Amino acid sequence: MGIFYLLSRTAAGLVVAIVAVTFAGIWAGSRTEELAGRKDPGKVVVDEVAGQLIATLPLAFFTNWSIAAVMVSFVLFRFFDIVKPYPANRLQDLKGGAGIMFDDLVAGVYAAVLVTIFMRFF
Repeated sequence: MGIFYLLSRTAAGLVVAIVAVTFAGIWAGSRTEELAGRKDPGKVVVDEVAGQLIATLPLAFFTNWSIAAVMVSFVLFRFFDIVKPYPANRLQDLKGGAGIMFDDLVAGVYAAVLVTIFMRFF
């Protein structure tokens, strides 16, 4: 939440952070897989950071967001990250850091859509 708070002044800052974390995560994920000798090592958590930043992105467009809204975005992101509805379940099969990152990015998008609906209508 700390990074979201710092970057929430502008949506552009949050988008730049998402892109930077995503590219860094693809590289770091690929390198960690190579060093660990296994697919998607549990020590890689940058994918969770990128996905959660996407889930909170809609909040940058609402002036009335609260800690509760951030918590809802976190819970929704975790739900979609665990359930992995299509196409997230297919994207995790990609090789290297892309496979590590893309399923969480999709989970973040799913959460962001629901957060937008929640903020707009509730």
